[in-house]
Amino acid sequence: MDKRVDRWFSESEQREVDRRTVRDAAREQMGPWISSLREWDLFGTLTYDPAKIADADTSNHRAATVSVWKAQRDGRRFISEASKRLGRPVPAVLACEPHKSGSYHMHGVFDVGGLSPGDVMRMWAPWFSRHGFIKLEAPRSQADVSAYCGKYLAKELGELVFSRELLQLGAKVVRGVMR
Repeated sequence: MDKRVDRWFSESEQREVDRRTVRDAAREQMGPWISSLREWDLFGTLTYDPAKIADADTSNHRAATVSVWKAQRDGRRFISEASKRLGRPVPAVLACEPHKSGSYHMHGVFDVGGLSPGDVMRMWAPWFSRHGFIKLEAPRSQADVSAYCGKYLAKELGELVFSRELLQLGAKVVRGVMR
């Protein structure tokens, strides 16, 4: 016998249940959708070295917490610099995720239009020197990309950073001019 007790939800409780249901459904679809946007050449993680974000105002150099807004700004800058350093657009999606400490880091996928010798080094050098640690790797298969997107890029739906190229593509799709 089922011992659950059915009950009516208040209007605010029902709105919260509905919000959670929609959010969870969107998360479930976000990873496969991002994976399907294009053939991604690289995926990886961008993290901050606490020593490089140390609070300069304290004598003990206690590490500052990286906010989601700083991570998003730094992520956009990373994409822009990668495009300049490679001499071609680098469509990308980054997801800002909080660490247990509350400080944010990012997971991302990048379409560099095929890898040439030195491309990865050219991309990660500015991040490494300015912010901290970066790991970029080529996926073995699109299934790897799908799994990565599903695991990392679908967690924090409101914290995604899309490259300018993908935002322009999205605007064309919304206007119905996709070719």
